[in-house]
Amino acid sequence: MSRPRKVYLVDFSCYEPGPAHITSRELFLQLSAASEFFTEQSLAFQKKILEKSGIGEMTYAPKSLMQVPPNQSMAESWRESEMVMFGAIDDLLAKTGMKPRDVGILVVNNSLCNPTPSLSARIVNHYKL
Repeated sequence: MSRPRKVYLVDFSCYEPGPAHITSRELFLQLSAASEFFTEQSLAFQKKILEKSGIGEMTYAPKSLMQVPPNQSMAESWRESEMVMFGAIDDLLAKTGMKPRDVGILVVNNSLCNPTPSLSARIVNHYKL
């Protein structure tokens, strides 16, 4: 029981949203400024973080942040979370040929959205794990 079990990475998947989610750093900063939620100082900080974070000139952003004012509702958070989680999981299951019933352990981590029921509960219920 005290011996660690071997864990193997079978495959992985990263969710890639569609073209409607593509934005530039400049457009993101313009939308942030137009929202009137940020001071000049916080906008300058956002610009600095975007330039130093490795985010490319063309990147993806949630639709909720690409409108003025940003849609920060819980319903929109759920839509975005499910789009990303289910999209990545569906892709991974397709690539590996695995069925949801083959999954023995599920680990979910997200620092931005901490809802009730949990994200892991949504996945368990969606895939009937």
